[in-house]
Amino acid sequence: MIRINKPEQAPENLIIDGKKRCISHCIAYSDNLKNPKKTKKKINFDSKIYGHSDVKETLIQSQNAKCCYCECKIYENGDIEHFRPKQAYRQFPGQPRQWPGYYWLAYEWDNLYLACKTCNQKHKNDLFPLYNPEDRAKNHQADLNKEKPILIDSGKENPSDFIKFQGEFAIGIDEEGRGKATIELLQLNRKALKESRKNKLIKLQKEQKNCKRLQDLLNVLNDTNQNLEITELIAELIEEIDQITIRINQSISPEEKFSEAIKCAFDTNFEFILGY
Repeated sequence: MIRINKPEQAPENLIIDGKKRCISHCIAYSDNLKNPKKTKKKINFDSKIYGHSDVKETLIQSQNAKCCYCECKIYENGDIEHFRPKQAYRQFPGQPRQWPGYYWLAYEWDNLYLACKTCNQKHKNDLFPLYNPEDRAKNHQADLNKEKPILIDSGKENPSDFIKFQGEFAIGIDEEGRGKATIELLQLNRKALKESRKNKLIKLQKEQKNCKRLQDLLNVLNDTNQNLEITELIAELIEEIDQITIRINQSISPEEKFSEAIKCAFDTNFEFILGY
C-alpha cells in the first residue's frame, strides 16, 4: 500500500447526481424504519454514478493505475472500492453481514478507491472492522467521527507508518497493530503476491549487483593508460550504468508495481533478499 493523493474536488457527477441519489437513499432508510419488516431491505445503488468513467479515470491517475491495497497494476480493469461498505458490513471474516451499510457514503469521494478484483471481491468485500463496534455509525444521522477503523485508509493515512516489507513479506510495524490487521484481513501476504514481489525484487537485486560490477570495471579502466579502444569501452560502460540507474530509480517511483516493497528493499540493501 502507498499513500493516495486524490484531488480535493470530486468528479462533477458525484457532486450532482451522487448527492441526489444520496438524499433518496436517506429518505428510503427513514421510510424503512417505519416498517420493521423493511429495515433490511436492500438499497438499489447506482453504479453508473460511483463507477462513472470520470470517477474511474481520476482514481486511475491518483493511484498510478495500481490497486489501493496490493499495488498490482489494474488500469481500467479495477473495481470501484467503497472503503466503508455501502450495502452491508461485517466486523470480521466469517461473521454474518449486518444491514444497513454506509449507504449515505455510496457516492462520497473520500470513500471511493480503485482496487483489483481479488482484493475487492474476495478479501476486503464488505469487511469494515472497528476497534469498538459500539461506536459504529449505523445511519446517516450518526457521528462518523466516533469510529476508529482498524483498516488503514491510504487516502487519509500514510501506509508506510503501519506497514513495511522484509523482502516479499509485508509486516505490521505500528504499536496498535493496525498494520498487521490490515495485512491479515486483506491477505497482503497471499502466495501470488509474495511470488510476484519476490520476482521483482530478485530482478532489481541483480540489476544493482550488475551496476556495481560495471562501476568497479569502469574505475579500473579509468586508472589505466587509455587508448581508443579503452576510451570507447569506457563510454559504453557509462551508458550502460546510466541505463541501469534509470531503471533502478524508476522502480521506486509511485507509478511502479510494488514500489513500497522495492523502496524497503533498497533501504535495507536487499538484506532480506540475500540467498535467493
